[in-house]
Amino acid sequence: MTIASGFTSAQEPIAETKSIAKVSRGQYLNGTNADPEFKTLLHGDTKRVDLTPSIGTELKGVQIADLNDAQLNEIALLVAERGVVFFRDQELSRDQHLDFGRKFGSLHIHPVAPGPEGYPEIVCPSGGVKGLPTELNKTRADTWHTDVSFDVVSPSFSILQLRKVPPTGGDTIWANGYSLYDELSPVLQHFLETLTGIHSGEGFVNLSKLTGVPPVYEIPVATEHPVIRTNPITNQKALYVNPGFTKSIKNLTAVESDTLLDFLFNHIKTTTKAQVRWSWTANTVAIWDNRSTLHVAVNDYEHEEAGSRYGERVTVVGAERPYFDPINSTTEKEVKAKRRIEKQSI
Repeated sequence: MTIASGFTSAQEPIAETKSIAKVSRGQYLNGTNADPEFKTLLHGDTKRVDLTPSIGTELKGVQIADLNDAQLNEIALLVAERGVVFFRDQELSRDQHLDFGRKFGSLHIHPVAPGPEGYPEIVCPSGGVKGLPTELNKTRADTWHTDVSFDVVSPSFSILQLRKVPPTGGDTIWANGYSLYDELSPVLQHFLETLTGIHSGEGFVNLSKLTGVPPVYEIPVATEHPVIRTNPITNQKALYVNPGFTKSIKNLTAVESDTLLDFLFNHIKTTTKAQVRWSWTANTVAIWDNRSTLHVAVNDYEHEEAGSRYGERVTVVGAERPYFDPINSTTEKEVKAKRRIEKQSI
């Protein structure tokens, strides 16, 4: 059984940063106390296929609507570790999709992307937004981002089922924030750990004006988040800036801020060892961890083809404000090294 929480607002903080992970971990299935060997999940015909050493796993032989809470808790841990997990040949109804998402937390309602009638928690990624110029749609599709990171309490998991795919193209690429951190020099790592990023939803404010759709809540335009974030489930450090919503670095001059963000955004785009590219098939479900990944939809198909790419996504409101714990955080590199030593000693 999952336990319902009274926390529903995407902007309302739950508690002070230091106590959040401890107080809220038991409310939902989030990977806490899951079997690190995933023995409940990986049994019978279920097969795990890691797509790259750094990020991305496909689970074969699984119908996620049939999994019990112990198995779903292991999925939450796997997603937190691997960044994004894929399941082909799923056919979730909208109600099943919502029920599945609510196992992991309260569901986010997007400020300016209305869902299907009666399903405000569902966002419908497609080839473009009706009424917008084609070039603007293409720009939106090509932007690396972490879902609604401008919210004060930003999302934990996103769960997307792509129902229609174009004949070719329309892939999505994810990047691993743990690995992006590890690939930086120790000097730069330590500097970034002292910094705060300013995340803004100003783009959605403008989109609201263009489409005439009033936002369902006041969209934050200057939210402060640490540049390096600790994932409360893995305790690993991840780079937490993104080209979509991170607009500046607090306490730096404009030139310093722009120069540093340009470097970090280029680091995100060009560090291919931290990326996985997924080619969709209809009715594939992807679950990813917004606390430690970024993603971008590849703009290589015709947006003018109505319905050529259509999906439905629910996004889980995080259980904590983004925070950095300088004392208890580890790195993916350290975790992997420890596991290698443990295997050698068996």
